[in-house]
Amino acid sequence: MEYGPRALGNRSIIASANNEVTKDKLNISFKKRNWFQPFCPSLLEEEAGKIFEDCKQPDRFMVMGYKVKPDMIGKVRAVINVDHTARPQMLAGENPRYRELIKQVKKHTGLGIILNTSFNLHGYPMVCSPKDAIDVLLNTKANYLAIGNYLVEKK
Repeated sequence: MEYGPRALGNRSIIASANNEVTKDKLNISFKKRNWFQPFCPSLLEEEAGKIFEDCKQPDRFMVMGYKVKPDMIGKVRAVINVDHTARPQMLAGENPRYRELIKQVKKHTGLGIILNTSFNLHGYPMVCSPKDAIDVLLNTKANYLAIGNYLVEKK
């Protein structure tokens, strides 16, 4: 569970950082909140200077907001506010599996950044067990669940 510094990358719903349609679906279907509410990005620490104008030091826990560079706005649409700011998690080596996932995203998209939000549905606490996670998978329009070393696909 999240306690103290955020447990980002664990018990998370993740998606593409550049797909605004996915962001809208997450807001409406999963989180039951206004379509325009932003989600936060998780990114490789070394990508921060490429994406943000005013990033002077790493922010591993989503506590600061940063202005997105104008040429990056269209590439990270799903993780920015209407004022073109974001509240990112900049990942170094503290979560190797999550970092590797984002590195694979970078290999395929050219940018090491993803959308990250807590793994829970509106009105429910964060998932606390594999059963909770599978229940969310079965009761939503989600198609996949990564749990431990396994990828579960809904048929």
